[in-house]
Amino acid sequence: MQQLTFFDPQLPAPPPLPTSPTMLILSSSGGIDSSAAALTAIHRYPAAPRVLWHAYLDKMVYPEDDAVLVAQAAALDARLVVVQVVYRLTGELTPTGANGTTLARIHTVRDGDAYVGPAALAPGEIGDLLTFAKEARNGQPPTSKIRWCTDYFKIRACDAWLRANRALLGDAPILVTGERHAESIGRSTLPETQWRWETRRNDVCWWRPVVRESWQHCVAACIDARIPIHPAYGWQGETLATMTDPDRIERGRPRLSCAVCIFAHQRHIAAARAANLASVAPLVAAVQQYETDTGYTWQQRGALLPGT
Repeated sequence: MQQLTFFDPQLPAPPPLPTSPTMLILSSSGGIDSSAAALTAIHRYPAAPRVLWHAYLDKMVYPEDDAVLVAQAAALDARLVVVQVVYRLTGELTPTGANGTTLARIHTVRDGDAYVGPAALAPGEIGDLLTFAKEARNGQPPTSKIRWCTDYFKIRACDAWLRANRALLGDAPILVTGERHAESIGRSTLPETQWRWETRRNDVCWWRPVVRESWQHCVAACIDARIPIHPAYGWQGETLATMTDPDRIERGRPRLSCAVCIFAHQRHIAAARAANLASVAPLVAAVQQYETDTGYTWQQRGALLPGT
């Protein structure tokens, strides 16, 4: 499958935004940045049809995610589409010695009011990050340099869905995402617009409307528009005061999407577990079992602490 190229200065100039987009694909983690990006896109193109698109990360999702996404989609007047990618082992080794995989299918977890649920997996199929690490990566987790979690379970999921539905998206679709320069060094040079793929054939314009904004700006936008904010921010220790503090630094904030992200601070995971034991403890336990089974630590900062 073709790899996504984030930015190459030798490629042609970034595309201008369409005057009248035929579809807004509002990619959402359920978090504040993606909600603020969606609001900005809708404000600019209020008449454009829209989809709130979400990648389902089995065994890493809060049970409350679905209800939050449904509420956010309603507030944004968007059709909610939740997609899970399913991989299959090929029986071949990659050049680096990992077990080869192929994208077997994209499974629709939810489409509007129709909730199907996670994919039922056939023998040899993989639908979650922890199993992918064990069976396709010799136990090795994603790292800051090799973020196969994002590549295989978000980027490829989105690309597969876009291509499968390309005819339905019209001649001028826009994919909207919520990355921001201030989040990290790795995102500090991302362009505001680019083509989704390297080729210019049958392509999709990719727009990051809040790329130059602060987190506080995004929080305020969501509050003003009454977009539901995921309760996991509160479980991880955030309050309205801390989230809107103008002097708050960008780095080290609680994370959304993966409940046990490889970059998350353990204090945030521990706080979420204590605040919502029923939902978060099983997610932490699954990661701890992975660490026991493989001898690797899922987190960049080391093994999850016993109190986590």
